[in-house]
Amino acid sequence: MNNLLDSIKAMITPDLASGLAGRLGENQGGVSKGLSAALPLVLAGLIQKVGNGDGAQSVFSMAQTAFQQHGSSLGSSKGLLGLLSGTNTGSPQAGNMLTSIFGGQASNLATPLSSHAGISSGSASSLLSLAGMAVPALLGRHVKQNNLNASSMGSMLIGLKDQVMAMLPGGLGALLGGLGAAASRMGSAAAGAAGTLGSAMTNPGGDPRRQITPAPAGGGTRWPLILGALAVLALLFFFTRSCNKTTTNPTTTQTTPMADTTKGMPKPVAPAVSTGLDSASAALKAGWAKLGAMTAIKLRDGSTINAPANGVESKLVAYINDKSRPVDKTTWFSLDRLLFKTASSELLPDSQEQLDNLAAILKAYPAVKLKLGGYTDSRGDAALNRRLSGERAKTVLNRLVAAGIAANRLASEGYGPEHPVASNNTPEGRQQNRRVDVRVTAK
Repeated sequence: MNNLLDSIKAMITPDLASGLAGRLGENQGGVSKGLSAALPLVLAGLIQKVGNGDGAQSVFSMAQTAFQQHGSSLGSSKGLLGLLSGTNTGSPQAGNMLTSIFGGQASNLATPLSSHAGISSGSASSLLSLAGMAVPALLGRHVKQNNLNASSMGSMLIGLKDQVMAMLPGGLGALLGGLGAAASRMGSAAAGAAGTLGSAMTNPGGDPRRQITPAPAGGGTRWPLILGALAVLALLFFFTRSCNKTTTNPTTTQTTPMADTTKGMPKPVAPAVSTGLDSASAALKAGWAKLGAMTAIKLRDGSTINAPANGVESKLVAYINDKSRPVDKTTWFSLDRLLFKTASSELLPDSQEQLDNLAAILKAYPAVKLKLGGYTDSRGDAALNRRLSGERAKTVLNRLVAAGIAANRLASEGYGPEHPVASNNTPEGRQQNRRVDVRVTAK
């Protein structure tokens, strides 16, 4: 049987790392390190999913579908780069694939991967997107080549868990809600299970007043078989329970506090929920309704996007189409439906629709080039604010590149607290100032 892990390791080539580094604007070493963690991380997520109820059948179907859609891209670095660029028609959104594998934890993966590899969280998100499509497709190919069904595939994956966990940095493994702990404790649990069960058989519940009558002579030889079977059942129960845990390790979801959101506040601990919405972000999101009803906006290539009638997409398209309005350095458009995690450059999932619309606009108008400007509120150290704002702008740039937009059509810069669009005296105003704007530099 072909080794699935060998196939995954074989993907990490200098050509692929170099190509990704060029696309993402990162150094090749950091990209290679990030990819070496992202690929087994996705495989570990699939192993975890197998242990959840009907997870084996779910993963089996996911792998078959992924192989049908992406299998042709697995044979070369060019094909894999095409996956990242979204050039394969019919490809599902990579974010949806990651959510199918990791559930609510999907949005918590980019920050620790970014810290591990020394790359931006936007680049880490792109690597996770690539892994989220490639690894299920590799699994689908493995299933087909070895004529596996859902059950045999599930058993194969469970058998790989120790090797997969050994490939992960500790912080990333801990994000998987107990799978790492289960892998490290399986050996000791197996060694102690028979002894523990044997003790329970002679003294159930630890009650010293009760004893089990020994088996009659000649029948004692059945006890080792019974104890062994019970030990196996106990291990299966232990592993399933461990895989179903969803606890969060505080050391893996904590992000370094940035100046624009944490001045005067205690140092944050790991979030208890995966949404990443603080009260100001929630209020801003609630205000999206004021942008008007969703409407179809027709683009020059004949395609359409759905966006609020008074949202930035309609304003940007109108500006691009208006030949009487030349390109200048003062006309900026605020991306009004992007949300970042507090003190982080990581985008929240609710931002995806506007990112997709922006990518569609750029594809419909191939001559258009954009500059992305990142901004923060006025609290905290100006240098840290400028750095954070630059990282946020770079995150949006990387997500557009991952959607198939050429990097030479985009530029980004962080401006910190400059040019506020609202008062910094209220939480809602500060959230509006933590934003990314775009300026058309060519059309």
